[in-house]
Amino acid sequence: MPPIKKTLHKIIDERSDEWLDKQIVWLGDYAQDVLTDVPGVLYARQINAKVIQVYNHTAMVPATFDLQVLIGRSKTLPSTWQIIAIRETYDTPAGGGQLAYHHTQHEYPSADTVWIDRKQIIPLTVLVYDSANFIVRVYGAVIHTASGVRQVSTQLVDLSSYVVTVGAKFITIESDDEGVLTVHEGTAFDAPEIGTYADIPVPAAGKYLIAYVLLYDGQAVLSDNDIRVPFPLPGAARSHTHAMDAADVTYTPGVLADWDYSNDPGDVEDGLDQLAERVTDIEAVGGSTEGIQDIVGAMFTGNTETGITATYQDADGTIDLEVTAAGGYPPGHLFGCALSNNGTDPTNDIDITAGNCRDSGNAVDMTIPARTKRLDAPWVTGTNQGGLSSSLTIANTTYHVFAIRVAGVDDVGFDTSVTAANLIADHSATHIRRLGSLQRISGAWQLFTQVNDEFKLKTPISDYTDSALGTSAADFTLASIPAGIVVNAIITATCWKTGTGSRVHLWPKTLTDQTATFNNSQVMDTVGGGATWTGVIETNTTPAIRAVAIAASTNLSILTRGWIDTRGRLS
Repeated sequence: MPPIKKTLHKIIDERSDEWLDKQIVWLGDYAQDVLTDVPGVLYARQINAKVIQVYNHTAMVPATFDLQVLIGRSKTLPSTWQIIAIRETYDTPAGGGQLAYHHTQHEYPSADTVWIDRKQIIPLTVLVYDSANFIVRVYGAVIHTASGVRQVSTQLVDLSSYVVTVGAKFITIESDDEGVLTVHEGTAFDAPEIGTYADIPVPAAGKYLIAYVLLYDGQAVLSDNDIRVPFPLPGAARSHTHAMDAADVTYTPGVLADWDYSNDPGDVEDGLDQLAERVTDIEAVGGSTEGIQDIVGAMFTGNTETGITATYQDADGTIDLEVTAAGGYPPGHLFGCALSNNGTDPTNDIDITAGNCRDSGNAVDMTIPARTKRLDAPWVTGTNQGGLSSSLTIANTTYHVFAIRVAGVDDVGFDTSVTAANLIADHSATHIRRLGSLQRISGAWQLFTQVNDEFKLKTPISDYTDSALGTSAADFTLASIPAGIVVNAIITATCWKTGTGSRVHLWPKTLTDQTATFNNSQVMDTVGGGATWTGVIETNTTPAIRAVAIAASTNLSILTRGWIDTRGRLS
């Protein structure tokens, strides 16, 4: 065969399908036997009714009679039929016994595709039925409610009347005690990116959450990604309904009373009031309160079912109960609350996006609405209002941006104190959380951008130049970095030594003094023409870093590009 012909055959083989021939067959012979005497080889019937033997090594399909499969002959084994894949084209397979909706429930986003999502392995799956018209299908199931065992039927739910034109909101699909579905509309918020669990409507008594759906401005079609099914699905509600009053004074030690409480500290406080009233009633009729500690311990201590814990003490002869609401954001939580220069007055104003966080004392959750705060006016709650703590005067220095809670309202303020001491003293801020730290230089805010924990200067600043760096370690202050906090400075360092070249090593001041070597130096000028290095170095609160050269009279220049500030998320 001529070389060019061989080359063409090779190209065709490489770029053509692996399979020389493909066809659909049904497993089993006419006696309904599927397995042959040869392991891994099955009987199959072709469309022309001929019974053949096929190898099951590739697909490893179940040996099920009448199962439709795709077979083929490969280039490497052209005389052998092999099973490639299962072929099923009907909602109700030929073998029977399947629900009509089985395939449409599991094969999404397209036919013959099975993507595993946990929504598929729990009851009451909710999937898009008509994306353009915002209609979903709820796949039914048997559920347990306060009324007993109930059936939720497979049905369509039309959400088109809840489509959002401004902002975003969650709507929930709920079932009542009888298995009847309803839609519960939540409160709108500014954008889908800032939605939290707090924005999801809470079912009323006797209602059970099945799924929640995110709707937002500009949403042309509904996607399965907009639908979440909680895992595990909530079960039946529990009820404790024994109310205590003045007439209920009979007490038997060791017998525990039920009472009405829920996942609300206020309800528990009501329960404690009832307990105190019961103790008073028992004493009024000459009864003994012995064993009352058992009631308290059994009903409240370590009670995680309601999301509330409590302890009791009776060392002084009385019953003291402490109730704490469980839950909340984890320590260090910070979402949103991104900072940026204001477009109208970048000299004095900072914009803060909406978000939420845990306060620095890990005591409360804080929710911050979108704000614009002014450095050139004393702090007042609200957007487009003053942000500087009232005892301070505007100056060129570092300002720390805090989420603060004043009189129960969450807002944002500026303070020169890294602990918000002035905001606390001037405005009685009860809770604080630092959102970031910025510099005012030459009578204006530095221009910057923020992406998560990374703050970058829009124009890098030359913070240091030294023409006589030697073999003794020296400190270098980075004046463009906020002071009072430890950050990772993003810098570009350049070194040069005319004629011979040199090397410079940089490190955080928190480490012991080091020397510049061939192995540890970041900036290496080997021929005297100059060399640069861009990287990250931890600062101290000054903020400063240390540097040393491998040779005397080395030139060093440091350009500050920005910094990385975790803002208390990790400590």
